Amino acid sequence: MIGPSGDRNTDPRITSGTFFPLAPHPTMLLMSSPGGLFRPYDKLVKIKLLDREVEVPENNMVLRALQFLAIEGVAYGRFCWNEECQYCRIVYDTGEGTKKHTALACKMLVKEGIRIQEISTELKYCLRDLKIGKCGPTEAVEGMQD
Repeated sequence: MIGPSGDRNTDPRITSGTFFPLAPHPTMLLMSSPGGLFRPYDKLVKIKLLDREVEVPENNMVLRALQFLAIEGVAYGRFCWNEECQYCRIVYDTGEGTKKHTALACKMLVKEGIRIQEISTELKYCLRDLKIGKCGPTEAVEGMQD
């Protein structure tokens, strides 16, 4: 076969219409892969989620740790993962007799022994398959109901 420039091509698979993709741009080689869904962890830590003790991966944000419990439920939630939507608001304490704190699950690292006492309506919906807590407004964070 004779190629478009008049040179003889010995490979019959290559024709004048064969497309040769360009090599990747050098900066593309420097980009890291997105990696797994969870940050690296060595162990699971125990936390209390409403009325149940659960184990979640250490070294992850609380929202990602909750996704460990309900992969698809949280994946399909309306979370922005960057503090704008406020749909992942939780109320927690660090043990018996400690002060309650309000936080966004997407911005708080999970810690052994935290007790999440209230979750937003969106989280409640995303975690519904876990059958935790009682249905009703008492466990949804105030002002977060749609």
